[in-house]
Amino acid sequence: MRHKVLKAYGQWPQGYSCCQSYFGCCCISNETIGGGCCGILPSESAATACCCLCLETWCCAQPAIQATRFYVMDKKQLAPDPCDNRIIAFSNCLQCLACICEIIACIVSIAGGPSEIQDIARIIRLIADLVLLMVMG
Repeated sequence: MRHKVLKAYGQWPQGYSCCQSYFGCCCISNETIGGGCCGILPSESAATACCCLCLETWCCAQPAIQATRFYVMDKKQLAPDPCDNRIIAFSNCLQCLACICEIIACIVSIAGGPSEIQDIARIIRLIADLVLLMVMG
């Protein structure tokens, strides 16, 4: 999707950066890597940008999709809808809850506890992933 968006605005490949630099995580911050994500972006090479975009969407799909949303909203000068922000926050909370439940299920299974906790963790993960997919569109 980001590829289509950047092409529509005439910014492909030179306008591509990891998560469009919206998220300043230690591994993808352009400032901590010396001016370019992974030391190779921005790049005039479409092959390099395609490779990095592929890795980004494979390793962190949710931030990649949110970055594309933020980019389009910035380009069109749109303000985020408070209802959209609540839906996204709800999805993020479900993902955190699913992660916590999976950690608890791992600890319980190591301690020899009941296997029903693993089933509950799987159900919560399924619900969280379904909500995430609905939010992503």
